[in-house]
This record gives sequence, structure tokens and C-alpha cells, in this order.
Amino acid sequence: MIVEDDLEYLALYEEILNSKFDVYTFTSAREALQATERLKPQTIILDLHLPDITGIEFCEELHKKNLEQSKFEIIFISGETDISQKLKAFEMGAADFLTKPFEIDELKHKISASIGRQLNREQLQESINSNNKTYGKRIEQVSQCNQIMHFYNDISLCSNVQNIADSFFSLMSSLGLQASICFRLPKPTCLRDDGIRTTPIEEEIFEILKHAGHIHEFSNRVLINQDNVSFLIKHMPDNSHNFKLVKQNACGLAEAMNAKALELCQSPKNELPIYTLPQKLEALRLEVNDYQNDTNRLLTIMMYKITANFQSLNITDQQNQWLTELTKHTLSRIDEASQRLTSSAASLSTEIHKTESSQIRPFSESKSKP
Repeated sequence: MIVEDDLEYLALYEEILNSKFDVYTFTSAREALQATERLKPQTIILDLHLPDITGIEFCEELHKKNLEQSKFEIIFISGETDISQKLKAFEMGAADFLTKPFEIDELKHKISASIGRQLNREQLQESINSNNKTYGKRIEQVSQCNQIMHFYNDISLCSNVQNIADSFFSLMSSLGLQASICFRLPKPTCLRDDGIRTTPIEEEIFEILKHAGHIHEFSNRVLINQDNVSFLIKHMPDNSHNFKLVKQNACGLAEAMNAKALELCQSPKNELPIYTLPQKLEALRLEVNDYQNDTNRLLTIMMYKITANFQSLNITDQQNQWLTELTKHTLSRIDEASQRLTSSAASLSTEIHKTESSQIRPFSESKSKP
């Protein structure tokens, strides 16, 4: 479902998406609200500023109608870059945020990823419903407590942060929950339970709210913070007992993972590489993609700011100074992205060299034998 009052953008969406998805378009937010329950969309592309009601008010109306947002995802689209708007959108249940102007491939990727998450969520929900028919509530509660105890035992045996994340995601899956996690040691690393790269808005939430207290509650999500670990539990259960159980243990889980991550970072044994060569290759591919996206985004923002302020300022020393500082800041950010890319490439090169050496050495040694 697409809710957009700009007819040119609406026509662009239909042209891009019709060949791959079933697309329903609306120029009126209120008409879209009336059709949501009937159409049951998997993803809603929602403009933040609409003539009848805003995108935020649209979400508020969905809550009033008791429509379960766990059955669909909302991707907000706006020309604004104000972080407060993104926070408000996330508070209302947004899965992602796309800033105009955007790349067509980026739009396709976000929609495909959103629908993929929805299909995974539906399969998970079907599995949960099946399990609920088999096991009683009391047995389930005992099982949850046992799973949490097993988790504490499992992370004591972890040798790297990927192992910690795998144990955490296994626990969340057994409890019927979706989650993402961010480690800040030895460097910031964000991971999702479904193996898909964390969305940019999730990464921003981890960064913005890392000092906002141990527990930060959204409408149907909870962010848990520790110094070196934060995790986001999504689509919290409606059942009050389950909610209390998860919330009661969430801080303890975060403290345990935080302590283990710190221990691994300080341990000399942690010098062993965490990722395999295929994982390094995938990481490099993502770094290149991030570099290109960051460069395009930064330049777009810079040109937008220049355009917005050029007419309001006379050609004065003040304007020249402002433009110079903005340009320097943007180039600096681009340079930082380039350095990250160079570092990842160097690391990959080292890994390839080690792999090739380990493959060549036995052959050479066998030839030297009499």
C-alpha cells in the first residue's frame, strides 16, 4: 500500500513496483485507513506530510482501530532529515525511514527486505500458535525460565561476540520474540536475528539512545542498554505476564552479555579472527555499499541545505564562511567512510594471503622431502 499525495512520486512508485508487487495507491490518508483492514498489506509506504492528516496521525489512527502493526510494516518517506521526526516515526512503529530524493534501488531493497521480514514473522507466528496448542501456559512459563538459565550457561562458553549474538537470538526465538543487538566492543557491530542487515533507523536508534537509561520503551518495542551492549526487542507480547517476564529478565541478559563482551575484549585470546573468509567478503561488500550510500546521502543533504539557505542569505562573508564549513564537514565525513573502506580491504587482503599461504605450504614441504 502506498499513501502519497504527490502524483509524480505516486506514478513513479507504480511504475517501479507494479511488476514485482501487488500495489494499492492512495492520495488520501483517510481512504487508506478505511482500506487497510480489508486489503491487509504487508508493507505500507507512507508520506510523512499528507494534506488531510500527517503520517504520524495515520499511525495513531491505526492504534485506535486496534489494527496489529505486527502484521505489516510502515516505511516513512519524507524530504526532512530532522532526527526528531525519525524518532517520532520509530515511536509510532516505523520499520524504516527513506529520505527524498532517494535511489530507486534503495526503495526496491527496503520493500523487499520489509516483505521478507513479514514472511519470516508470519512463519514464526504460525510456529508459535502451533506450539501454544500443544503446551499449556504453566509448562511454557517453566520452559522460558529454563531457557534463560541455559542462556547464561551458554554465554559463559562463548569465544567471540558472534557466539554471544547467536545464543541471544536463539533465546529470543525460543520465546517467540524478534530482536536486534548492537555490540560496542571491540567496535560497533549491529546484528539482526534473521541474518538481514540491521536497518539504518535501528542503527541510529542504538546510537542516539545508548545513554538514555537501561530501559527505553516504545509503543510495542523495548530498548535495553548497557555500556557495551544494547538490544531491541520488537513486537513485545500483549500478554501481561509474558511482558513482565521478558522485561524483568531483559536487564539481566544485557548485564551478562555486557560483562562477557568486556571479558572477551580484554582477553589476549580474543586476538583470533572472529569471522571466516566468506564473512569478510560479505562485510567488504556491505562496506562498499555503505560507502556509496553515505557519499550520495551526504552530498544530497549538502545540496539540499545549500538550496534551502541560498535565497535567504545575501552573497556575503557570512554565506561564504557557512558554505566553506559545510563543505569541509561533508568532505571530512566522506574521508572517514573512505578510511573505513580501506581498512576493511586491507583486512580482507591479509586474510586471503594467510589462506593462500596455508594452502601452498604443505605442497612445498612435500616436494622438499627426499
